Amino acid sequence: MDVRLARGSLEDVWVMRVPPGADLYRSIQDVAREHGIQSGLILGGAASLRTAVLRNLRRFPDFPVTDDDRRFFKLEAPLEMLSISGNISTLNGQVWIHAHVVVSSGTEEGRCYGGHLVAGSEVLTTAEIAIAKLGGLEMLRLKDPETVGAELFFKTS
Repeated sequence: MDVRLARGSLEDVWVMRVPPGADLYRSIQDVAREHGIQSGLILGGAASLRTAVLRNLRRFPDFPVTDDDRRFFKLEAPLEMLSISGNISTLNGQVWIHAHVVVSSGTEEGRCYGGHLVAGSEVLTTAEIAIAKLGGLEMLRLKDPETVGAELFFKTS
């Protein structure tokens, strides 16, 4: 198996504050679109959430991975987002967000949940997210011959 590797540089760093009631995933996607961030990194952030919608694999899949291989779950409680990381690329010319998060519940034991962030995660009081635009590197989602899915590929300038 060959590792894909490309080199670029941090061009700009954007820090955003997402207000109560906003969809966290769509807010990151909207900011990336509005500011021309088609290749970037989600550096981190912190948030309180009313709901978190996450996706995880539920079994070892055959390729291609489909929604039958995934588990989508919605957590509805006061939640603290402890971490977020990921990347920003394009799929068929559209901004694509690939972000993973860890959230904790407000229970006494502070149970944690993690997974792939999807649309539908609602901000409770605030979300503070840092994203970086990359230079000299184009990150694209293209059909991978091995996984038959939209995987990360690179073009460098």
